[in-house]
Amino acid sequence: MTVDIKDATGNIRFSTPINKGSKRKFTLMQEDYITLKFSLEHPVYFNLGDGIDNELGIFELIDLYKPVYNTTTGGYDYELRLDAYYWKWKNKKFFYTPENAGREAGWNLTATLETHLKVFIDNLNVLGYKFRNQEFIFKIDDTVGQSSKLVSYNNTNLIDALTQMAETWECEWWIEDKFIRFGRCEYSSPVDFKADDLQDTENVNVNSMQRSDSQTTYATRIYPFGSTRNIPDSYRKSLIFDVKKVEGRDIFDTERPLDVNYFPLSSVSWNQYPFEGGVGSMIFSKGETKSSVTVTEFLSSGSYYLKKTSDWILSLSPLFVEGANVSKGWYGGYLSICYDSEGKTFTLYSGVSSFQLNNDIYEPINKGYSDVPNLIELEIPEGASNLRVELRSVVTSDQFLISTVHFGASVGFELRSKEKNADTFVSFLSGVHTGESFSAVCVFSYSGSGQLTDTFLRLPEGVTASLGDRYTINNIIKGKVPGNYFSKDDKELALNGVVQRRLMLSEGISYVDAYRYSPVGERINIGDERYDNPDNVEMPEEEAIEEIVTFEDEYPKYNGTISGLSYEEKEEIDEETKKPTGNKYRIYTFKDNGLKNFTKDFFLEGLHLIFQTGKLAGLDFALSLKESDNTGTTFKIDRNENYGRHLPDDVLFPQAAHTEDNRPVPADTYVLYGFDTAFISEQMLPDSEQALLERAKDYVKKSMIDPSTYNCEMDSIYIYNEGNIRTFEIGHKVNLINKTYFEDGRQSRIIGFEWPLDIPYDHPIYTVGETAAYSRLGAIESKVDSLTYKGQTYSGISVNGGGGTSVYVIGEYDKTLPSDRNTFSSKRIINEIEERALSRTDADEAAGLISFSKGLISEELIEANNGLVVRRQEIMEVSPMVLVEEDDALIEELSVRSDVTTLGEITNVSKEADEISETNDLIVRLSGASEWTVDTTLFSNISKLMEEVFPFTMSLSGGATYEKGSTQTISLSWSYDRDITSQSINRKTVAVDIRTKQYEGITTDTTYALSAVSNGQTYTKSISVGFKLKKYYGVSVHESLTNEEILLLPSLWAERAQTPTVFDCSGGKFPYYILPTSMVSDIQFWIGGLRNSDWIEEIREITNAYGYTESYTIFRLNSIQTGVLNIEVK
Repeated sequence: MTVDIKDATGNIRFSTPINKGSKRKFTLMQEDYITLKFSLEHPVYFNLGDGIDNELGIFELIDLYKPVYNTTTGGYDYELRLDAYYWKWKNKKFFYTPENAGREAGWNLTATLETHLKVFIDNLNVLGYKFRNQEFIFKIDDTVGQSSKLVSYNNTNLIDALTQMAETWECEWWIEDKFIRFGRCEYSSPVDFKADDLQDTENVNVNSMQRSDSQTTYATRIYPFGSTRNIPDSYRKSLIFDVKKVEGRDIFDTERPLDVNYFPLSSVSWNQYPFEGGVGSMIFSKGETKSSVTVTEFLSSGSYYLKKTSDWILSLSPLFVEGANVSKGWYGGYLSICYDSEGKTFTLYSGVSSFQLNNDIYEPINKGYSDVPNLIELEIPEGASNLRVELRSVVTSDQFLISTVHFGASVGFELRSKEKNADTFVSFLSGVHTGESFSAVCVFSYSGSGQLTDTFLRLPEGVTASLGDRYTINNIIKGKVPGNYFSKDDKELALNGVVQRRLMLSEGISYVDAYRYSPVGERINIGDERYDNPDNVEMPEEEAIEEIVTFEDEYPKYNGTISGLSYEEKEEIDEETKKPTGNKYRIYTFKDNGLKNFTKDFFLEGLHLIFQTGKLAGLDFALSLKESDNTGTTFKIDRNENYGRHLPDDVLFPQAAHTEDNRPVPADTYVLYGFDTAFISEQMLPDSEQALLERAKDYVKKSMIDPSTYNCEMDSIYIYNEGNIRTFEIGHKVNLINKTYFEDGRQSRIIGFEWPLDIPYDHPIYTVGETAAYSRLGAIESKVDSLTYKGQTYSGISVNGGGGTSVYVIGEYDKTLPSDRNTFSSKRIINEIEERALSRTDADEAAGLISFSKGLISEELIEANNGLVVRRQEIMEVSPMVLVEEDDALIEELSVRSDVTTLGEITNVSKEADEISETNDLIVRLSGASEWTVDTTLFSNISKLMEEVFPFTMSLSGGATYEKGSTQTISLSWSYDRDITSQSINRKTVAVDIRTKQYEGITTDTTYALSAVSNGQTYTKSISVGFKLKKYYGVSVHESLTNEEILLLPSLWAERAQTPTVFDCSGGKFPYYILPTSMVSDIQFWIGGLRNSDWIEEIREITNAYGYTESYTIFRLNSIQTGVLNIEVK
């Protein structure tokens, strides 16, 4: 076979047979090329773009290549590498706006993989890259998540951009013709690759199988830990109390006083009887009348406070009946608070108030009870009941009208116990009751003002303790107890010497083993349903290779849902000018109805959420608590630019449940962290510990999968297959059979191959295994420097979904302040060094004053542009100075601290140097002269020369083309290479420090002329915004298209001509070409190089997506086509 290597225009540059040593090689996401080996007497020089397009595929020269001169033959030896057509993309940068002149090489984008790939396709289209005249398109399989993620592209080439995307979404990329595929490259039923072991020689098809071993130590026992998130200070620390004081069966720990808030509300009891209301009745005649109101029928015994909560008022009023009045006389109201016990009535308080009326009254009157104390201390005995308020009314009026007067009192008080009680359970760790547990009551004593005065534990009757006894309280909520109450845990985890509060396995479980042994000695791997059999025994200690693994996404979580959402628009303020920019941004606030009575007391550190669903899925934001009550909690989302731009914004934002296009859209869900779980549920930590165990088991299962890759040199006879040569493509599933490596074989897939081009069946090599995206040793884990557990240091693994470490990493745009518990990313470190340090290798500038304590030595010219101050420490005799003392020193200005105060006083400087000048002058020393003199013309000449050599330059961007009917906001930006004194756009003055400007509501063609004045000269530059119609083209099975179908066809800006374009009519389709009627005059259709006039025309008005209507002519080929047409419009 002869291979023709052609240049970019299609002319043959060189032809060569396929010689021995030529090969084909591919590795998934890494390389795809052929090498052609040949020797020539005289060299042939190949250019970039030279390549082949034949049955081998499309391959091009993408790197400059020079042959090797053979000193033996005197000829030139070539191993010419030609890469697959798409690998030339590595020579092109990935831009965010490739169609614009001012393209950004360094940029960030937070979006779905689909959005990132659309930008990628834009780059290919602008470059004109196609596969056999077909534009590239991307396909994402179902194994790839669709969440938005941040990717930072910093001067990245197109190939590396694809790899960055694959790593970010934990998948693979590969190219098939015009398709850019993302997902897992795997297909087909598995084929056996079997190596010979001299005992089983049947169906052997692999001559040799070489393993590429992993460099990571294999662990058989892991100590799993979760995240530090939502883990309180008290986690896994002992809360032990000491008896410091004893009073009968009451015990006190005076160093660790308790609070009622440390106990579950369900265990707390407090006798409290409030009353706010009235008591009274109708008065029918003179004499006495009694009335009462019951506060409670059952009254617990104990010490109480009776506290007045409002003034006590006696009232007298006539009924609202015509002519009703209160007759003159004496009216008395005897008010008492009382209860019953053992058949008797006991009064807690009584008071009297009265009226003496000398005349009849027709309006209500009130009078207070005097001398009512604010607080009374009292005791309630056992068996008390029927707490009530009584009013005894006494009337002496002889003229009293029956049923016309209401006599009553309003009362406000609270009868509450001096103590609150919390039922609990006490276990003794030392003393006579060691190992015993008792039910007990924690008693909290309060003052009349409600202040806690004392707290102690009351043991059951007959049980007491001694000073120094130690005990625990079983139902106390540890998350609410101060951290200094706890003793240090000897099982604490330390990272690089810093104690870490991390989620651990449940008490009694410290590690997870990769396997156990059955009672008969059979090894049972984790994942086997027999693994948890209680009769199994652990592996021997000598088989336990220990490792600590941290799972950063395992922690006690509150999973919330956005119930309601709102936002406030705020004016953007320029950081430098402190003035409004004219732009607005949104501050989002949401409510979660499921999270109730959540206060700042719950916070551990900063409160954050991570969105689990919706447009912001996977993104982390700080929260501010707005309010919380029984109806739910409202948070404000603190926007940040950690993801390449300020988020949330009006594109990526949270959502409550709503409807879009008549389809329900569920509310966004999120995970909350940065709070103490004990405030929400005591069960959150145990549930998370169980989840950590399951996660650890899954991890160990995965870790047992062989991460190595295997290079399989195939048997030639098997591959030749009697002339029907076998080939296997990338992704083909394979069963590896080799007793040396696998007891029962291993299933994987092909990720690479290499074979000779001259004899393809001559021992090709297939690489079988996993790429980094699917290997446990790849992107899903990273090493932690040093972890210490129970006093022993281990190498560690940190697992965090897509990778990470157990130390928080401050990214390039992260505003987190540095501390001893976080670290900078590599890019952030580079930025910090560039900002704060002077370079030793490149030209640099310091913003502040630099002092050299031991001097400064330079091998080149030192410039002192604004003067040079020379100070000497010792006093020296004044002597004349010259402006230049050394032949190689140039000093433009000199400030001398001595009697010499002006240049004219220096002996070799002309006196003119001290005279006032009307021109810009230079001091020069001409050839042959010793004196420096003033030149009044040289400065002017140099200035003119500088303007010619370095002309004023200005740039202006923001011009673009838009579709007619649309309304656009035009953003102009510009720059100058030097200072200006004034500037304007379209003759309207713009402040000199402004370099951007927006114009809203633009609908027509507009030209923007920028004018600037610098050094007295005016410079101009202009840019235009245009609005154009589109033309549409494509194929359809329909003989006629609706306007909606036309708008869905491929489109370009409307021009009469169309370069040769592929119209794929496979299966029977009509080609369409649709152009504004104003442009159709004299156009011609050419198909396959021949003119074709068999087209049908229809004129119709079409309204575009912006509501703009235009007359279009619809051209359709008269007959249906079944093949691929190459149509050109001239």
